[in-house]
Amino acid sequence: MNMPFFIQLRRFVTVGIGSAITDLCIYAWLTRGMNYDPLVANLISRPMGGVFSFVCNKLYTFNRKQVAGTPRELVRFWVIWVAAYAASEALVWFFHNRIHLTPIPAKVCTEGIVCGFVFLTHRYWTFRAR
Repeated sequence: MNMPFFIQLRRFVTVGIGSAITDLCIYAWLTRGMNYDPLVANLISRPMGGVFSFVCNKLYTFNRKQVAGTPRELVRFWVIWVAAYAASEALVWFFHNRIHLTPIPAKVCTEGIVCGFVFLTHRYWTFRAR
């Protein structure tokens, strides 16, 4: 059964906050503590949030507890993740190098833009109810 849109959206935002905290903490540690370039830090931090996101969105947001569709969902998830990641890299570069935001605000602005696309594609393609 397909859950109402706004319940899924609220759950997606909750999972997204957890994923973003994971991502942002690793990113901040790499850029501030380890002095990594922002793009390299994003290359490392974003996949960590992706793993958290897949598991939580599958089980909690979209209530897809059956194992049967998992391989297909996993492939679809990572296709969307790669597209979102590419957009994230481009936007971090743009905000940091063209708008001249410092790394953390550049990352926050980027994630705000990317998350709407990701929610809709996961709802209507990756984890859609059959």
